[in-house]
Amino acid sequence: MRIRLLILGALLAAACFPAAAQQSLSEAKDGTFYLYGTIGRTLEVELTLIKKGKQLEGSYVYANHRQPITLKGAIIKPYEYELEETDPLGAATGHFLLSELSGGPGAPIGTWEGGERKKKLTVVLTEIQPAQHQLLQKIWDSKPPVTSVVAGFDHACAMRSVGALCWGTVPLMPGIAIGGPEMTAYRALPNLLIDETVTAFASGYHRLCIVQSSSLRCWQPYDPQLPLREPTVIPGFERGVTTVGASQTHVCAVVSGALRCWNGSSLSPESITEIIPAGVTGLSSGDPQCAIMSGGGLKCWAMEYQLEEKRSKLVVQDVVELKGEIRSLSATGEEAQHFACGVDSEGLKCWGNNFAGVLGKRPGNAVRNLPPAAIPGLETGVSFVATNLDHSCAIKEGKVYCWGGLNSVGQLGDGATKFVEGIVEVKGVENATQVAVGPRHSCALTADSHVWCWGGNEFGETGNASHDVCVEPQRTGDPIRTPCNLHPVQVRGLD
Repeated sequence: MRIRLLILGALLAAACFPAAAQQSLSEAKDGTFYLYGTIGRTLEVELTLIKKGKQLEGSYVYANHRQPITLKGAIIKPYEYELEETDPLGAATGHFLLSELSGGPGAPIGTWEGGERKKKLTVVLTEIQPAQHQLLQKIWDSKPPVTSVVAGFDHACAMRSVGALCWGTVPLMPGIAIGGPEMTAYRALPNLLIDETVTAFASGYHRLCIVQSSSLRCWQPYDPQLPLREPTVIPGFERGVTTVGASQTHVCAVVSGALRCWNGSSLSPESITEIIPAGVTGLSSGDPQCAIMSGGGLKCWAMEYQLEEKRSKLVVQDVVELKGEIRSLSATGEEAQHFACGVDSEGLKCWGNNFAGVLGKRPGNAVRNLPPAAIPGLETGVSFVATNLDHSCAIKEGKVYCWGGLNSVGQLGDGATKFVEGIVEVKGVENATQVAVGPRHSCALTADSHVWCWGGNEFGETGNASHDVCVEPQRTGDPIRTPCNLHPVQVRGLD
């Protein structure tokens, strides 16, 4: 089953919570517990622990080395645990010291040390449920090709026919700590909230929404206005949901041909806005601000400030300049800064507002409501496009080209951190089939099912170690030194 994956909009780092509040292991009843996460940021592991009073025993396995390693230990005081790993002869080969005081209930953070205590690595774990344990085994046992890749505010995800894998700072994802400096994934990890019954999902701000049994179900467990701690069916989206996307403020979905958006404030009809009543067949990637119509037309919408009325108002417009089949469509923006790009039968065209230069250089001084026009150098041969407020990228004859923004952390992929006017070719990526962009990073999927990312890596956005340091000057104070990858790196954990 092909899962359509849309992870969009601005995300807050503080929103990385598990789907529901967990109970501390030290307070739980005796039984079997599964803990999933990483050792040393890049070693994916699962621990199986049997609790008997204060005693703990069990084993753990690496994702790429499925031979169980024996564990034995104890609860040394509330919320803190010690575990020794041993080899088949009983010799100590490693030592875990874990604490839920830092990670929160069900999410211990700690360290692993080698048997001789000469090597120390950070450990980040999250308790997962038995059904998620079974899903993890299925994902580990099957590695079908990656079918799509998307980028969020400070993360990215890859879709496969069995589940989705994400890296960076991902909201509501088991395997990532709740708080502190280790709340990121520096490699692709399975999102165990997304199983094979989910046909689409989207995350934005602090919520995760899935399409399951043709209905829209959302979590937002720490929303102060409407805390949804379990996947909840959203009224108005009970059936007929086919496509979903999320922006900073809304989740939008196609429901039996209508386009509706939910603002997350309540479960009442007042929280839903119907943008287009019928005839919608698809949404743009990025922020869902454009819709493909059944008759081949294209409609886009945005909040525009009305001078006469002195207020912002939702405006829906027909984009008549795109002709024939729309092969790729991406939109992004918030309030006054919004724009879109599409690939039709004639080629790539971009339109909207041009405050960051993402629409390319246009004649005159106008920057608002620019009509669809080609990006110089990409007039023909483009097969895919992805947009973001900072920069955009497109695929032309298997190569990736990017443009716009300041390029301060190498998000254009040209190996530098200097502003570039016009398009640049991303060196080192060949035979690309899809591309995705976040505010400060970019990723591309290639025909051999590899994913390559480049740009800012402060939060693990490139799915690999940081090979460079980008120095960003400030108007006042010392420059900021940011981990980055100026050249594309292959995302770990997808092979």
